[in-house]
Amino acid sequence: YRSREPWIWPIIAAGILLSAGFAGGQESAPSCLRRTVLANVVDRQGLPVDGLRRDHFHASYRGKPVRILSVEMDSQPRRVVLALDVSGSMVGSPTKWKLARSAAAHLVALIPPENATALVIFGNSVYDKIELTHDPQEVLAHIRDIQDPRDKKGRVGGRSFLFDALLEALSMLHPPVAGDVIYLITDGGANTGKASRKQAEQALLASGARVFAFLFLDR
Repeated sequence: YRSREPWIWPIIAAGILLSAGFAGGQESAPSCLRRTVLANVVDRQGLPVDGLRRDHFHASYRGKPVRILSVEMDSQPRRVVLALDVSGSMVGSPTKWKLARSAAAHLVALIPPENATALVIFGNSVYDKIELTHDPQEVLAHIRDIQDPRDKKGRVGGRSFLFDALLEALSMLHPPVAGDVIYLITDGGANTGKASRKQAEQALLASGARVFAFLFLDR
């Protein structure tokens, strides 16, 4: 877990040209498509790399090269939704829950105030949420207030509505904006809920939101 999160920094928007046939790189072919790809470029310390040009990038699609048309720095404010898993497998382990709660608080504390932050707390339902706000302290105070979800009425752990929570987080980012982020803290258990993995995947792809995860892997 890095102390500096890559998505906080400005991102690179690279315009690329894809040709369905890749025949001789013919830009005028009707099959050519233009796409904008967002990328974070950081050094080993997690700090942004400045002065990047299109010749610093190389891209391929299915083993075939694509042409980089332009590279631009996009420093507009971001929208971040933190999705915190409080299902039984998370809160059942005091060590795991303490680390998850600390990671959530640490993440929110790093978000600059010009960015909008939202919070989704989920287990076998979406228990609580805070809509997008430019006051990270509001979200931070809410996270710090959660000592043990089992101590509060209705928060009994249970199974995880992981994909439902992802869709809920996406609904808070409507309409979608380039650079939107969902940061998920979970152990990856998705064994209940109405939404399927395919539904969540399709919705994420359609929105363009990027998902980062603090993932607990049980031995």
